[in-house]
Amino acid sequence: ADVNAVLRSQPRDAVIISINAPQVLAIAQRTTPVRFQYFSADVERYLDGTYPGGMRGYIQGLQRHRPTIVALGSTFRGLWPYGWLTRDYVRIGTGVGVTWYVARAAGAAAIDRARLAHSEAMRAYGR
Repeated sequence: ADVNAVLRSQPRDAVIISINAPQVLAIAQRTTPVRFQYFSADVERYLDGTYPGGMRGYIQGLQRHRPTIVALGSTFRGLWPYGWLTRDYVRIGTGVGVTWYVARAAGAAAIDRARLAHSEAMRAYGR
């Protein structure tokens, strides 16, 4: 319920990036413009050694997609997205297995809609 509520609070064409949260895309039957969705130390080393610009280049690629929503899975243990998320996103809240972020660039109304949708969905679960 949380996934659909948060995603419905934004335009249908809103770009979603999932970091260790592929269930968000599966539940919502949505896609993401990036190939990698699951990260471990090994995947990060692989990207750092093979992706143009390494992990810094990967993050810049994420930024070029201008995602409206970032879904960060509870299994994620890295540090690399937090500078980007802190600077460009607002943390909406944490659902079952995922923490939601909405782009500051989406505007205050979009952030408020997402926060309200998340809050109402979680209230139904007693959270």
